[in-house]
Amino acid sequence: MGLPALMATDAVGIISTNDFAETVTYTGSTGALTVPAVIRREPVEASEQDRGRTPQRRAHVHLRADQIPMPRRGLDTISFPAEVGGSAVAWRVVELWSRDDTAVRHLLVVR
Repeated sequence: MGLPALMATDAVGIISTNDFAETVTYTGSTGALTVPAVIRREPVEASEQDRGRTPQRRAHVHLRADQIPMPRRGLDTISFPAEVGGSAVAWRVVELWSRDDTAVRHLLVVR
C-alpha cells in the first residue's frame, strides 16, 4: 500500500471515531444525512476593511468522501453548533478544497 492510500485510510479512520469527530447533518441533493466530521471553527475577526459589515463565521469541515460523494458549492448546508456543546445551526458550503479522488472532503462553510 502506497503512502497516499495509507494516508486516506488513516484519515477515514480518524473521521469515523468519536475522539476527534462530531456528528453533523449534511443536507444536499440526496436529502439530509447524519455523518461524522472533523470541524475546525475559525474565530470571528473583523479587519479595518470590514468596517460597517457583519463578519461571517467560518469553519473548515472534513468529511468522508464516500458519505458525501458530490458536494455542491452554494447549495448544500451542514448543521452543527457554532461553539462546541451549543445548538446546531445551518452553515452554507462555499468552497470545496479537496480533489474528487481523495478519501476526505475538505469544505469551507460560512454562516
